[in-house]
Amino acid sequence: MSSYLSARSIAARVLVRVEVDSAFASAVLDAELRSAKQLDVRDRRLATELVYGTLRTIKLIDEQLLRFAPKGISKMEPLTRAHLRVGAYQLMFLSKTPSFAVVNEAVNAVREKHGPRLAGFVNAVLRKVASARESFVPESVLLEATPMWLRTRLVAQLGEVGAAALVGHIHEPPKAGLCVPRASDRDGLVAELIAELPAAEVEASPHSPVGILVRHGGAPQKWTAVREGRAWVQEEGSQLVALLVDAKRGERVLDACAGRGHKTAILSNAVGPEGYVVAADLHESKLDQLKRESAQAGWSVAEVCPVDWSVGTASLDRNPFDAVLVDAPCTGTGTLRRRPEIASRRTEDSIPALVAMQFSILTNAARCVRPGGRLVYSVCSVLPEEGAEVVARFLASERSFALAPFCAPSVGAGLSSVTLTPHTHGTDGYFIGNLVRS
Repeated sequence: MSSYLSARSIAARVLVRVEVDSAFASAVLDAELRSAKQLDVRDRRLATELVYGTLRTIKLIDEQLLRFAPKGISKMEPLTRAHLRVGAYQLMFLSKTPSFAVVNEAVNAVREKHGPRLAGFVNAVLRKVASARESFVPESVLLEATPMWLRTRLVAQLGEVGAAALVGHIHEPPKAGLCVPRASDRDGLVAELIAELPAAEVEASPHSPVGILVRHGGAPQKWTAVREGRAWVQEEGSQLVALLVDAKRGERVLDACAGRGHKTAILSNAVGPEGYVVAADLHESKLDQLKRESAQAGWSVAEVCPVDWSVGTASLDRNPFDAVLVDAPCTGTGTLRRRPEIASRRTEDSIPALVAMQFSILTNAARCVRPGGRLVYSVCSVLPEEGAEVVARFLASERSFALAPFCAPSVGAGLSSVTLTPHTHGTDGYFIGNLVRS
């Protein structure tokens, strides 16, 4: 079996786990690549492209397959369906790959597992997809690959051109983001990464003073600085969310939805040893991981606290904070280029419940802000009903708060809210709003 076929087989296995077990593609792919030690860098990139590319365009792929498989593919054995989808993705979107090679590899993989009859079916379908290859123009249909409920909202918000640009950048593999504890650490680490990863593209983030961007660098967990705890993996837009809190030395800061604590780390480094950072989250398991990772990386959090913000504050409002960050749970539509499976898992019907929860979380967390203190609300979503509309509803009910310009020098300088998008800023999609309590 060739390494090329191994890359293809890995992609198919990942797609099966995503579909059958509702697993996240990134976690499954990382595990598969760690175990596939025989794959070289080029084939690892190929496996990654096949997984994410297929998931990003799965609606179009299935429509194309159904043209040539009238009985459908929904009842097909999952691994065979995955090989069909991966093969169709290559034929439709990877123009440099010879059609005969794509078809032969898919047919051989299915024959090995399920015999000649099913392999013959795969052969017939993919050859028909290949024959229609010349008439297929990927650039013109990327927006059509987006689920209708999401496409409608994107067009309403950004217009047809803006929505197409957003989706187009969503379909480009993102760079890996690194975060360093201090801005003064960055230039040295950029030089170190360039020397360690000669085949990679390494650059300082244009938006985050503590950020580094890497393309074609392989698994970040293998980079020396990450292994030694001198930097951690964090997407550039996520860094900006924490930086726009503008935490200062000695302040009391609450990270209300801390998760694994990457934003907490930025806040902790900003307030310094004389400051006090509390990390809260609904899930205690995430807080346990936060404590482990903070100890390994050398940054500190004064207190961790499990809180269900949808029902209360767990008494954290008794000693108010100078700044509170609410990075609320959301649809995750801003992260589609990293988690394309979200598009097929989320539905329009899920939005109202999320919006109601976001409003409750923001309302209760706001009780923990001291008079004159700051409240930053963010979601990794590009949908206005999860961002600006939640803030507007909150301001209508909480008269002691008002929008105020961000103080941190960044993309939000002079603005009281900002929407980050892949096609404008190069980051994942976020809404970030800055409020002050009178």
